[in-house]
Amino acid sequence: MLLVAACSGGSGTDTSDTDDGTTTIDAPVGTDGPATTEPAADSSSDTTPPADPIEPDIGPAPLPALDEGQLLFFGAVPPKPDSVDYEIPLGSVDYFELFTPDAPWAEALESVDVFRMHAFQMRHYLSDDDLRLIIDWLDEHQIPLLFETEPLQIPDPEECDHTESFEGPYDLEMAQRFKDLGGTIGVVAIEQPFTYAHHLEGPRVCHYTLERIVGEVTDYMTQMRRIFPGVPMGSIEGLVRSPQTTPEDMALWIDSYEELAGEPLAFLHIDVDWFVPGWAEILRGIEQVADERGVPFGVLYNGAFESTSEGWLQLTAEHVAAYEVNAGGTVDHVNLVSWVDQPERVLPETDAGAFTSLINRYVGTRSRLELEESDSSADSPTVLRGRMVDPDGNGLAGQTIEVSITDDNPIAATSTVTGVVPADAAEAAILTRVNVEGAIEGAAGFRLYEVRYSEGGGADNLVPNGDLAQGGTFWYIEGDPIADAAIVRSDADLDVGSGNMLAVSATADQVVFVNGESFPVTPGAEFEFSATFAPDPDPGLDGIGLTSVAFLNPDTRTTIRLEPVPQELPPVVTDADGYFVINLPALGGSTSIGLLAVGDLTTWPALLSVDL
Repeated sequence: MLLVAACSGGSGTDTSDTDDGTTTIDAPVGTDGPATTEPAADSSSDTTPPADPIEPDIGPAPLPALDEGQLLFFGAVPPKPDSVDYEIPLGSVDYFELFTPDAPWAEALESVDVFRMHAFQMRHYLSDDDLRLIIDWLDEHQIPLLFETEPLQIPDPEECDHTESFEGPYDLEMAQRFKDLGGTIGVVAIEQPFTYAHHLEGPRVCHYTLERIVGEVTDYMTQMRRIFPGVPMGSIEGLVRSPQTTPEDMALWIDSYEELAGEPLAFLHIDVDWFVPGWAEILRGIEQVADERGVPFGVLYNGAFESTSEGWLQLTAEHVAAYEVNAGGTVDHVNLVSWVDQPERVLPETDAGAFTSLINRYVGTRSRLELEESDSSADSPTVLRGRMVDPDGNGLAGQTIEVSITDDNPIAATSTVTGVVPADAAEAAILTRVNVEGAIEGAAGFRLYEVRYSEGGGADNLVPNGDLAQGGTFWYIEGDPIADAAIVRSDADLDVGSGNMLAVSATADQVVFVNGESFPVTPGAEFEFSATFAPDPDPGLDGIGLTSVAFLNPDTRTTIRLEPVPQELPPVVTDADGYFVINLPALGGSTSIGLLAVGDLTTWPALLSVDL
């Protein structure tokens, strides 16, 4: 069974009991109002057609046992309301069609045990009528709700910054609102109090003691249980890069919570930074820690920063394959999660670009790639022979396998992405970042030779001085502390483009901001954005910079990561018995061969890496 979700942050209140036994909501002590200036969704607007009448005697579904068998939780991001003029994920345009009679996901719906929703979604996306529609659907289908919430009090700004996990009073308001509309919360998932309030480091991070964190969480749950008596609570925590999360960290959190709160966590779900080196091995250690303590273990699977629905869903499936097939991981609670713009649609389940298709793929055939033979010499091509099989060892015929080569001394290459200019954007700018704003943190180095932006298939580069021929004109470099970053003449042996390049070498604690001059764009136009660059070949550099085209008002970005670009070879297809043969060009030096069987709507992807 499986779990799909969405994450974000909020605005607020507190709760208290009155003399007559009812619960009231008051403004949080020590604040002047909501931590965010964004207005809540208009609870009086009727943006969704009313649901078909539900039999009045149908009540909320009981929660299945959280520690018995694998559970499937499903949820998606609703569409961004037209009235919202600040930046939040766009969501799935057909989200509300999930709750209509005969919606095209009957097979996937059979696998759903629990529906999932974030307090942030209730506050910023969903009107009262929207929530009533969902409540009626949950009751009709006897599906309980998981409520994802940020439980900690708003921090004193003199002490530390307000980040994720610090929305407790505001999220209690949403829980009370949901109850007032006739809904029931079956289980609570607290979002990363250990990670954001204890584990992370930095000058403005709230580095609380575990006693303080658990105290605030238990106070929060006391108030939550006045609204929904006896509701169980589990924890979501991050597997992050800096400082890197370890299994021992999660053991400390599980043990400390049970000791200080007097009750165990109902589960532990891990939100993975997929760019952490060796994430699967670390995750296996965390799984073992949870299993030893009898705490159900889950992973929040997602497609990271992929910019298309199909690409995001495919990468999510590849993360599942990497952990549950290649690494041998076992997951009690499977989470298929998005808190970004993708996927654009949830339906129909037969479409590989729709979110519900991922549920059916998850219960499909788990394939694997087996390498049977490798022949190599300095004077001949390398031949790889292998087979794609199902869990019983039977060959899988007609499966496409993509082949890529990554050299240990990457040369300049060009990465290209496409998209559509947001309807409300009139200007854009090129931004390059290291160790900040989504760049993978760590020591990083690269040479950026050119960025290009064009519209409507045109050949003109609209980026001012995009090829750096004019040196630093129209480019602004900042950092605190500043790294070794400058626009200089490129090495004669590596000369690409105009002969100039942005050369960056940064340690893990240095940041780089490179901002280009803004330029006009055409709302609704199709665009192509590309970057020509070469990552530093030093294997000790695990940070990855990024360059983005940022559409202004509001800020919406399309990003290219400045990491080695594999050379793609023609794909191969398995024969009737699942076998394949790959003829590679002559290779020199250390080279990694990547094999990816992309899978289909009934077969999960399979991955294999071969170092030659």
